[in-house]
Amino acid sequence: MYKNIDTIICVTKALEKQIKKFIPKEIRPKTELLYLGANEPDLLSDEKISKFKNELKVEDAFMIGLIGRINEFKGQYLLIEAMRVLKEKKLHLKAYIVGDAMSEKYLKELQQKVIEYKLEKNVHFIGFTKEPARFMQACDVVLMTSKNETFGLVTIEAMKVGTAVIASNSGGVLEIIDDKENGLLFKNEDYKDLALKIESLYENNGLITELGIEGKRKADEYFDNVKQFEKLVRLFEIL
Repeated sequence: MYKNIDTIICVTKALEKQIKKFIPKEIRPKTELLYLGANEPDLLSDEKISKFKNELKVEDAFMIGLIGRINEFKGQYLLIEAMRVLKEKKLHLKAYIVGDAMSEKYLKELQQKVIEYKLEKNVHFIGFTKEPARFMQACDVVLMTSKNETFGLVTIEAMKVGTAVIASNSGGVLEIIDDKENGLLFKNEDYKDLALKIESLYENNGLITELGIEGKRKADEYFDNVKQFEKLVRLFEIL
C-alpha cells in the first residue's frame, strides 16, 4: 500500500515522527504536516450564556467541562478522582461530562464512583450535544484528559471560543498548548496534578482570562479551519 502512496498528510508532528519511525525508508511516502482546524464559532451574549447555565443549574459554581466520547481512553475517570480531591478542599465546583457512552459498562463504573464519593451534586453526565460550542462558552475551563490524543479537536474548539483549557501533557496536545501561556498541562494520567491545575484556575480569575485570550489568539492563527483548508489547497497544487 505504501509503495502506491505519494504523500501522507500528517495532522501533527508527533504523527509524522511515528510514520518515519515505523515505515521503512525505501517504501515510505513523502510526508506533509497540516494541522486540523476548527470553524469560527457563533459567540453567545452574556445573557444567553447565563440562561444556559441556569438550565444546567450551575448556579454560582465554577464550571468544568469535559467533552468527548465516554470511554476509558478519554480519561473521564481522572476528572471524577480530581473532583473527589477538590471536594475535600470544599471548593465550589461543578463538572459536566458531555458525550455518548461507547461502553455502558465504563459509564456505569463512572456513575458508581460518583455515588461512592458522594459527588452527585458536583458531577453531571449530560450525554450527547449538537452544540458543543455553546457548552464550551458556558464553562470556566474545558478539559482534555485523554491518555495520548493524536491531536485534540475539542481543545482547539474550546480555545476558539476563548475558554481556558487544561490538557494532558501527551500526544498532539503538546503542539497545541504552550503551558501557562495559552493553557495548562497536567501530568498524563495524574488526577492529583489535574486537581492542582483546576484549583489554580479556581483561585485566579485573572489567569483564566489571560489563558482564554491567548488560547483564542493561537487557535485563530494556527488552527483556524479556513486557513488550514487554504493550506490544503496550496498543498494539492504543489503536489
